[in-house]
Amino acid sequence: MSGDGVHLSRNFHFEGGTWDAEHRDPWAGDRPRLPGRAVPGLVIIALITPLFLVGAVLAAARGEWTMAAGFGAWGGFCGHIAGSVAFVRWRPFRSKALPTTAVTPDGVTGLCFRYSGWAYFWLLGMIGWSALVPLAIATVWFVTGGVAVIGSVVLVGVALLVLAQVVATLSLAPGRLIATPDGLYHRGQLITQYSPWSQVTSVEAGRAGRARLVRVRVTASAADRPRILLRPWFLPAEERVTLPGIVLRDPWLAVDPRLVHQALRHYLLNPAHRGELGGPAAVERIEQGRLFLY
Repeated sequence: MSGDGVHLSRNFHFEGGTWDAEHRDPWAGDRPRLPGRAVPGLVIIALITPLFLVGAVLAAARGEWTMAAGFGAWGGFCGHIAGSVAFVRWRPFRSKALPTTAVTPDGVTGLCFRYSGWAYFWLLGMIGWSALVPLAIATVWFVTGGVAVIGSVVLVGVALLVLAQVVATLSLAPGRLIATPDGLYHRGQLITQYSPWSQVTSVEAGRAGRARLVRVRVTASAADRPRILLRPWFLPAEERVTLPGIVLRDPWLAVDPRLVHQALRHYLLNPAHRGELGGPAAVERIEQGRLFLY
């Protein structure tokens, strides 16, 4: 539909015409909640984290540096778990952040939806801690000797694979999706992609577990330019099955996923408006809520 019809205001209410609630807000009434079975574990973590940190300080004061390092590592690990859960739990409620303009590696300016720097800190930090724990266990087993050495080698291999994923993700940081007049450029966690608008068939909202997703379906063509770091099986399952399509996962996004879904859907359904993606007009349209979704 072109410029005459239903339009979405900045506070997500339609003005004029009729509207489809699924297109307005596909996650309406859907709020992220912690599973009940996770609450007791989080309470325990919240209680023992300061105890570990106090133990690290006391051990350091006595000159027991090995014990201080152990207490400090466990305190940092537990604290990062709590922080990551809090980040994932409250991150989807952001609503005021807006996209900006940015330039693709090809030198084309477009509308940019950035990834969150805090997501890299909390979510990659969790992955990093999960690699350090088996490394610590492997060190103890290696010192023990005997058959335990074989187990330590296996744990080191697992830790190196995890750390390789962290390094690969950081090499592409910060992630972003840039919508240009000609197509979509995506720099994700482990993948870079480009697809022209002519091959985009739909923009969908969905979920993978408790994570919200914006999924861009793309018909494969010679114009697609996917580049995957490491191996494809490092990608989450929903990204592998969507290739060469694009998957944007919340809470990695720095803006509300509803806004991303609505903006991409607008420019998919209104090709005459894509020319404005090369300048500030697209940001102004989104800020003013002039989005035509069907």
